[in-house]
Amino acid sequence: MAIKIFEGVVSRTSHGTISEGSVTTYEFIEIGGKRVMKVQASNLLDTFIQVGDNIAISTEKGLGSPHRVCAVREPDGRVTKMEMSVPVATSVIAFGCLVVVALIPMFFALAIMSPVASLVLGLSLSAGLTYLLTKDLYKARNALDALSIVAPVARKG
Repeated sequence: MAIKIFEGVVSRTSHGTISEGSVTTYEFIEIGGKRVMKVQASNLLDTFIQVGDNIAISTEKGLGSPHRVCAVREPDGRVTKMEMSVPVATSVIAFGCLVVVALIPMFFALAIMSPVASLVLGLSLSAGLTYLLTKDLYKARNALDALSIVAPVARKG
């Protein structure tokens, strides 16, 4: 998984397809002279991706998945981010699935370890894997905070 930031003027977009009532999927978006293929944005963030606007988008890209827009820097410099409920729900679901998967080796570990040690090992493994799977989502959500546009200062003279 990787974080990618695309910055510049939006020159073209393909027609967006709305799925699940709240996600818009584009075949491509041309921004800053680069063509970004397979882009997904929530309907809120999608409203800020307009042809002719100078924006920046922060995306999270997984293996085989589309670029998921996590934040947009608007032309006026404001940064709009995806709702926090999305990364939190993703983390909770990933942790729950990994705990269930970790139960199998924990069962076999009971034969050679104490129950507390195997439980701590299984939960630690699940928490570590959850962090590795979802850290880019949180980082992409906050990546544009450091790239905000600073208004030019008027000089006397």
